[in-house]
Amino acid sequence: MTPSHIKKYSFVMHGRKTSVSLEPQFRKALDAVADAAGISTNQLICRINAAREHANLSSAIRLYVLRQAQTALAAARLEPKSDQTAA
Repeated sequence: MTPSHIKKYSFVMHGRKTSVSLEPQFRKALDAVADAAGISTNQLICRINAAREHANLSSAIRLYVLRQAQTALAAARLEPKSDQTAA
């Protein structure tokens, strides 16, 4: 099993430079969620911070990304499948 390679990412929140530790895969997913919402990753992190219920911002980010993935999966399951046999 490959060990997790957590990296520190810096951003500005309320005028202060802050950093979070995330796996690169979570950072990539976070960037994709922000892009889909039409906002910067920094803005999304500030929103997550404002709404978080846990003391650790890195954990709050991971949980947010997980919830977004779960929501997308649930929505995909609800979409009717196209009938590709009809031509």
